[in-house]
Amino acid sequence: MPPITLVVGSGNAGLTMAILLARAGRRVCLLECQSSIGGYLRRFTRRGMRFDTGFHFTGGFNSCLHQMLQVLGFEGMPAVMPLVNRVHLTPANRTFELPNSGIDDKEACLKDLFPADADAIAKYYQTEKQIVKETAMFDLHDDHEKFRARLSPYDSITLQEFLDDLQLKAPELPVLLAQMALCHGSLPKETPMTHHCRVSHGLDDSLRRFEHGGDVILKRMKEILAELGIRVITSARLIELADFNNANRCRTAILSTGESLPVREIYFATHPDVFVPLLPQGLLTPSFQRRLRRNRDSCSFFSLYGELHSQLIPSNSLTQIVSSLDLNRVLSPDFPDYATAVINTNEADSSGIMRRNVTAFRTMSLSEALSQTEMKSPNDKRTAKYQDFKRSKTEDILNDVNDVYPGTLEGFEVFASATPLTCAKYSPPRGSAYGVMRELATTRIFGRLPVGNCFALGHNALLPGFLGTMMGAFILFRTVLGEEPYQKLLKEAKL
Repeated sequence: MPPITLVVGSGNAGLTMAILLARAGRRVCLLECQSSIGGYLRRFTRRGMRFDTGFHFTGGFNSCLHQMLQVLGFEGMPAVMPLVNRVHLTPANRTFELPNSGIDDKEACLKDLFPADADAIAKYYQTEKQIVKETAMFDLHDDHEKFRARLSPYDSITLQEFLDDLQLKAPELPVLLAQMALCHGSLPKETPMTHHCRVSHGLDDSLRRFEHGGDVILKRMKEILAELGIRVITSARLIELADFNNANRCRTAILSTGESLPVREIYFATHPDVFVPLLPQGLLTPSFQRRLRRNRDSCSFFSLYGELHSQLIPSNSLTQIVSSLDLNRVLSPDFPDYATAVINTNEADSSGIMRRNVTAFRTMSLSEALSQTEMKSPNDKRTAKYQDFKRSKTEDILNDVNDVYPGTLEGFEVFASATPLTCAKYSPPRGSAYGVMRELATTRIFGRLPVGNCFALGHNALLPGFLGTMMGAFILFRTVLGEEPYQKLLKEAKL
């Protein structure tokens, strides 16, 4: 049998990589350890209503998202809905409704609210725009010279340092400017300004969600997999890399099913803890091992899913309830502070009846969930203490929502809840929402691995979220296969 190209992990990054490789002529096999593909794109049903597991909204609609979907094989942009963007700061007892009509409008809104900080606000958004302008691949047509990696001066400045240098007068402004740190999960005092701005820009500019959430994306991706003849294997793991040649390239992949696959290349769209144990120890250099030791996971979530029987929360809205004006405390597992996001959308149920779908999710680490339930592993049997923990946290989140939208308790019917232990099943091994944290002076595990024909493009290898993981796959494809196949894909997509 001719060798195949194996993609391990079928979340958004793995699906994108598999499709790109197949469009370039590779014989591709997509491997997933769970019973179905899609990762956080997947949704589930309760009482006829569909709920998101992790993909709630995205940005990038004014940059490269439509280009990437066109290359993959989507026929036009799926229908989207703008989200009302609200931030409630509990210490100040204030709720801010921020524009979702573009960065310029958000900048103008904040200047109106905080005129004494107008110059500092302008400097922040000028810097965010500059960073994105200088970053390759926010337009797929960016030329090869721009695509080549180069260091930005803002790579060596943390988000917190930049905010401190602005000398903001209003205590609420650091949270409002850095709001989207809650969408990459890295601490402002540790994450580079460049990383934050690349995430923040797309969401500040066009905060949207696809109608029907991940269903519309995953349905079309499954169709494309079939059209391209990509073999999909589920409920199986890669357990061994075998048959190495003199160039330290693996020629055989052995699966947990006992099947041996001859491989040309292997792309790991997973957490590093999934693939590093497979790499021969003799090939792991001291510098590579140091990078691994520095890795820390971003936060996970405790989530509620249900139906709202009132009009108290705006339709098609995102409300972020932040318990502290210090986002470092909010995003660190070492402090009790947190943020709760509430998403309310109108969506037809399985009978075609329009209902108000609510998902509320609070930042929480896996270690916190294990500690409070006295469990050692996400695979442990769920105990009475675990169920008590779920009930207690559910009540806390409902009280949060009711504090911002009084009267909500009477109209919010909870159908289901999920803890970080549940998330670990959707995003093994630890259920982190945004993969590994991005920290200053810490090199990500991305690209070629010590085994010469193995590559990494995991959940936060480049950027987190739907847009970031898709961009990571495009960048890795361009890096490994080169300009000619990349430009051919753009031409075939009529870009």
